[in-house]
Amino acid sequence: MFLFYRYSLLTACVLFFSTSYAQTDIDEKVDQYTQLIDLDAMTLDIDNIIQAQLDEKTIMIDNSEKLTSLKASIKTSLSSKRAKYYFKEYLKNHLGLDTLTDVINFYNSTEVQEMLTFEKKIYTTNQQIEKAKFEKQFDIRTIDDDKLELCVMLYQDLKIGNTMISLMKKSMYGVHIGLNSSEIIELKTSEEEVNDQINMIFDDNFNHLLKNDLLKDLLFTYRNVNNYTLRKHTELWSSDLGSYTIKLSTNALDYAFDMMNKDIQNHKNL
Repeated sequence: MFLFYRYSLLTACVLFFSTSYAQTDIDEKVDQYTQLIDLDAMTLDIDNIIQAQLDEKTIMIDNSEKLTSLKASIKTSLSSKRAKYYFKEYLKNHLGLDTLTDVINFYNSTEVQEMLTFEKKIYTTNQQIEKAKFEKQFDIRTIDDDKLELCVMLYQDLKIGNTMISLMKKSMYGVHIGLNSSEIIELKTSEEEVNDQINMIFDDNFNHLLKNDLLKDLLFTYRNVNNYTLRKHTELWSSDLGSYTIKLSTNALDYAFDMMNKDIQNHKNL
């Protein structure tokens, strides 16, 4: 019996420590992956979107102490910080080490890093000035047909528009849930009302304008990239692994917003 106890204890210790090491490896891989995809930049606009929604929804309401407290609570639950927390949680819960290693290797590849370098350059002050000039003088007739086709393909492969619209819709719905949790009658709306508002805002015309704006961004970003290199880039993102990484980020963001909205309903703040 004593020998069996010692064997059981040894087995339990081995399992405990192996699980602990595996969890540490997962945590490190997740941190590495989220740095590579620049999760900070991906979630950067969430705080501004939530603030804009709250301002719009409460503009006609007296800014009482109760309303100030409610808005602060909503901004804590629906925030870039909370989104990043749940984004990482999704990766830890749904991906194994092998899959994480595959997507990390994909982002670390020379080809992907080369293109990400072009994307990061546009965030400098000088490039933003150049971008404003480019958009002001923009004329679709002057764009090379092949370049335009490749940027359209890239827009579709990266699902940029779908991701942005999904993020805005989920932000609006989260604010709706938060305001409905209040005792302030003027803030309450039905789910049908908020869905009608979302459908009215994100109609075909909005989708068309958004696509045009995002295509301009792509055309500016890759204006000095030769078409051969750009085509190789589109092929990367349309590959099985490229498509998987895009879907992975989309699913993780969806999960993050679902969890944040549940937190609001449960009045839970981290």
